[in-house]
Amino acid sequence: RRTPRIAGLAANVEKGLAYLSGIFSVVSSGDNLSPYNWKLVERDVQMVLGISRAIGDEVTPQELKEAA
Repeated sequence: RRTPRIAGLAANVEKGLAYLSGIFSVVSSGDNLSPYNWKLVERDVQMVLGISRAIGDEVTPQELKEAA
């Protein structure tokens, strides 16, 4: 039995947010991240944003997208 696409996207966004929460927890404790590591964090933030947009696309009816 296949998992619905939105369930897979939700699981991925949950994992991404948990990861980013951990990264920002480390940064808030005073540890410094190199510019390279910040680029990786920026990439991960963009990935989570992309997944959340994909979830929005799944739940927004096509008619509303065309009307906008």
